[in-house]
Amino acid sequence: MAVHPPTEKSSTVFMLFAPSPPQKNSAGAASIGAERVRVNFVVLCALAVLVGVVTSFGAIVLRALIGSVHNAFYNGVLSPLFDANVLEAPSRFGVWT
Repeated sequence: MAVHPPTEKSSTVFMLFAPSPPQKNSAGAASIGAERVRVNFVVLCALAVLVGVVTSFGAIVLRALIGSVHNAFYNGVLSPLFDANVLEAPSRFGVWT
């Protein structure tokens, strides 16, 4: 979906191009066009904030998953807490790991 500046004097309306259903042209072949959809600037900003909040929760879950896998396989403990700045005990797998 492409964002284009408004064609009117108002700076709070953006034009988004959404795919429209295929239409038959004069040759009978299907042509895919674009339909203009008006989106208010406040709605666009609210959607951007919503995407940011959802991805931040995804990052928190991913960090906990990484900590859980690291602690389970390297330390033998089931815990999602992991601090990369804290030095750990020597590896139980030996010197070359």
